[in-house]
Amino acid sequence: MIGVGNYLIVSPSELGNYKIADSSAIVAIITAERDADHGPEAVWRLLPLLGRIGKHHGAQTGVLARILPTLHTYLVDAEAALRAAALRAWADIGASHQLPSSVADLLPALLTDTSIGVIRAVLTAARTLAWSPESKARLCAYAFGICAVIDAETQAEVLKEAMTTLDVLASSDDRLQLRAEQLILRRAADLDGYDLRGALRRQWSPEIEHSADMAALRLRQARDPRINDRFNRRDDAELCALLGCGAGLAALPAGDLVAAAVELAPDRLIGCAEFAEVAWRAGRPADAAAIMRAVADTIPGQPAYDSQRALTQLLHDAASFDVAAMNGTGVPEAALRLAAAVRAVTAHASSPEARLLRQVRGRATARSLLTGETAPADLIIQDLDLHDRGGDPADAARDRADYLAVAATRLEAESQQATITASYMRMFAGLCDVAARLLRFDAAELDADSDQASAHKTAASRRAAHLETELAKRFAADDPLASVLASAVAAVKGIKSEDISSVLASWAALPMPVLIVDGPRPFRRPDGNPAEETRAPARRADRDVAVVLASVDDQIITGPQVLRPGSVYELRIEVRPGQWPEWADRLDAELISHFTPQEAETPTFSWPRPAMPEPDDILIGRGTLILRFGLGAGRPAPPFLVGLRWRGSRDGQATTQAVDVAGHHELRLRPFDASRDFLTDFPVFDERLLALYESLHGAGYNEDHLQAFCRLFTAICRAGLKIMWDPRYKRGTSVREKEFHDDLYRRLQGEPELGGRLERGSRLAQGFLDVRHDRITAELKVERRVAVSEATAPKYMGQPTQYAAADGARLSILCVLDMSHKSSPVGVPENYMFTLQPALHGLTNPEAPSLVAVIVINGNSPTPSSWSRRKAAVQAAHRQPEGHTAPDPSSGAEAGTQSGN
Repeated sequence: MIGVGNYLIVSPSELGNYKIADSSAIVAIITAERDADHGPEAVWRLLPLLGRIGKHHGAQTGVLARILPTLHTYLVDAEAALRAAALRAWADIGASHQLPSSVADLLPALLTDTSIGVIRAVLTAARTLAWSPESKARLCAYAFGICAVIDAETQAEVLKEAMTTLDVLASSDDRLQLRAEQLILRRAADLDGYDLRGALRRQWSPEIEHSADMAALRLRQARDPRINDRFNRRDDAELCALLGCGAGLAALPAGDLVAAAVELAPDRLIGCAEFAEVAWRAGRPADAAAIMRAVADTIPGQPAYDSQRALTQLLHDAASFDVAAMNGTGVPEAALRLAAAVRAVTAHASSPEARLLRQVRGRATARSLLTGETAPADLIIQDLDLHDRGGDPADAARDRADYLAVAATRLEAESQQATITASYMRMFAGLCDVAARLLRFDAAELDADSDQASAHKTAASRRAAHLETELAKRFAADDPLASVLASAVAAVKGIKSEDISSVLASWAALPMPVLIVDGPRPFRRPDGNPAEETRAPARRADRDVAVVLASVDDQIITGPQVLRPGSVYELRIEVRPGQWPEWADRLDAELISHFTPQEAETPTFSWPRPAMPEPDDILIGRGTLILRFGLGAGRPAPPFLVGLRWRGSRDGQATTQAVDVAGHHELRLRPFDASRDFLTDFPVFDERLLALYESLHGAGYNEDHLQAFCRLFTAICRAGLKIMWDPRYKRGTSVREKEFHDDLYRRLQGEPELGGRLERGSRLAQGFLDVRHDRITAELKVERRVAVSEATAPKYMGQPTQYAAADGARLSILCVLDMSHKSSPVGVPENYMFTLQPALHGLTNPEAPSLVAVIVINGNSPTPSSWSRRKAAVQAAHRQPEGHTAPDPSSGAEAGTQSGN
C-alpha cells in the first residue's frame, strides 16, 4: 500500500499514473483514519482524490462500487467539512458518469444544512448531477433562497455559485428562467469588479439583456479600468455588451455617461468618445453632443492639445448635425459648423482621425443625397465628383441614384466593426441602396420605360423585405435605432413615384452614429494556418440506448422491491442493446450503489460480441442478489443504478463507452420493513396499523425497538384476526387462559418476520413474561365478564408498561381475548385496535412517555343465525353541532350504545 502522504500530495496531472487498485488503498486509509479517530484533516484531503479517481476511471468495472460507499458514508458525517468534501467528490464523479440517485434521498438533510461548505457543495451538485423533476424543483427553490438572502459582501463566492446553479436549473422553463434572471440581475448589483463580470457572463433572455438595470451594470463594468482594460485587452467586450443593451440604454442617466467620459479626459479622447457612441446608440445624439462638450471643457487651452480639441469638436458637431436633421431645424447651420470642424481635424489628421473623417463625410454625403440638397464641399466623400448634367429630371435622378449607391458602399465599408452600432450602420447603408433603386424607378417612369420602372421597383421592394428580415433577426422590436429604421423600411411597400422624394427626405432624419468602439478583432494564429483557425471542435457522439428489464426470482420489478435481509434471490436482467458498435468486443453491466459488498451483494454481467450480431438480439444475465443492510422505519428504498458499457478497442487503444439505459435504468431495493409491508388480510385494518406506525416514526422511539414493536404487533394482529373466527373460540366453548397463550404463541412462531426470536415465561421486572420479541413485551389476557373497550382496557396496561420499562423500552403490547357475553354483533376489527398512554409514577408530563398498543380479540361470538328475529341495540343517531366532526376511528371508541359491544 502506498503511504498516506503520497496520496495527499498527488496532483491531477499525476492521477493517470495511479493504478485503479489504489482506490481500494485510499478507502482502506480513510477507514483506518476514521477508526483511529485521528481527526478530519487526512480524510478531508483524500476524499477529493477519490472523486478524481472515480471521474477518470469510473468506467472500469468495480471502481465506483469501491468508491461510492465511502463517499456516501461521509455525506452524513458529523463534520461539516467532510460532508462538503464528500458531496463535491460525488458531484465530480457525476459530471462524467451516471450515478445512483442516492444523494436525492439525502436532500431533506442537505437542504437544511447551514454550513457554508455544504451549501456550496449542494449548489455544485445541483448543476452537475442528474435529478428527477421533483428533486430539481426543490433544488431550484433552494438556489432561489440562497441567491436571495446570502450576503454579497462576506460570501461573494457562494452568491456567484447560487447564481450559476439557478441559471442552470431554471433554463428549461421560460417563466422560471425569467424570474431567475431577474433575481440574478438584482443580486449582481451587489457585486463589483471581477465578481460582477463573472455574474454577467451568461446567456440572458432579451427582456433582461435589454433592461435598464442591465445597462446600468454594463456601464459600471465599462467604467472599471480593471475590467475594461484598454491597454492589455483590445476586444472591447464590456463596451460591446453595453451597446447591446438596446432599449435599456434609454434609461441611462446622461450624467453617468458624462462622468464616465470625463474620467478619461483629456488624455484618452477615444475612450471618452466611446461613451458618446453609447448615447448615440440609444438614439440620443443630443446627449452624445453634451458628452463631447463636457470633454472639451476638460482640455487645457494649450497648443499641445489643439488636435484633441479639434477631434472633440468634430464629434460634438457630428452629433449636433444629427440632432438638427432629426428635428428638421437649423440643418444648414449645423452642416457649416461640421464642415469647419472637418477642416480643423484635417490639419492634424493621423490614422484614427482619418477614419473618423471618412465616417463623418460618408454620413453627410448620404444625408445630402437623400434630401437632394447641396452639402458643403468639405462634407462630401473625397473623390466623389458630384455634378448636375442639366435640367432633365430623369438624368438627375439617375445621377443621384449612382452617387447614393457609392455612398452606401462607402458606408458599409466603414462599418465593418463587430459591434451592434456598426450592424445598424450596415443596415442603414442597405437602406441607402434601396433609396438608389427607388430613384432609378422614378427616372424610368419619367422616361416612360415601364419595364425598367417595374424592375427597379421590384428590386427596391425585395431589398427592403430583406432588410426587414435582417433587422428582425439582429435587433429587438423596441431597439432605439432599429425601430425607426424598420419604420423607414416599411414605407417602401406600395410606394408611388410621387412619394419618393418625401420618403427619402424622412430617411435623412434617421440617426447616423459615428463608430468609435472597434469591437473584437479576429484572432489569427502566428503560423497563419486558416484550417487551424476554422476547425470546429469535435462533437460528442450520441450515446447508444439499450432497453433493460429486470426481475427478481422471475417476478418483474414494478416498483421498490422488498427483499428479506440475508435471503438469496436471483436477479435476472434482459438487455436489448440494439446495434453493436463495430469496435465493441463485449457489453458489461453492473449495479452501482452506495453500499459495500458486505451490505449488498449484487452480480455483474458480461456478454461477448455475438458471431453475427443483430439489432433485435436479446442478452440475458442471471446472478445472485443478497441484501444485508438495514433501514430505518419508513425510509425509502435506496437506488441501484444499472450501468451498461461497451468495451473493446479502436485504433489499437482500449475503448469504453457508456450506454444509456431505458426501462429499468435504476432499481429500488430495500429490506423488509415491519412497519409498512404486508400486514393482515383486512385492508382497512391495515390502514389503521400503518397510520399508527407512521405516527411513531418521528416520535423519538428507539429505531430497533420500533421495528421490533411493529413486527410483533403486526404478527399478533394477524394471528388474532384468525383466532376471532376460529370455531374453538365460538360461543359455548371453554377456553382456558393457558390454552389461549399456547395457541397464540404457536401461531407467532410461524411468523417469518419474527425469525423465531420469541421467548415466554422469562423472569423480568419481578414477574414472568407472556411473550417477548427483541425486547418488546406483549401481555396476554382473557376477559370473561366485561366487554373490553378503550374505557375498560386500562386496568391491564400497567403490567406491559412495567415489563417494557425494565427492558428499557417505551413501547409495549396488550392483547386481550374478550370472551364476555355478546349482546350486540361484533364490528369490524379496526374498532378494537387502539393505543393507551399510561400515567407514570411521579410525572405529569414525562419527557419519555410510554405507549401501550391494544388489540382486542373478540371470542365467544354466536353463530350469525342466532341474531335472527332477535332484538338488538341500535346506534342512536344524533346531530353534530355545526363545525363539529365525528370522532376519529383511530381513537378506538367502539360502535354501539352499550359499552363493550
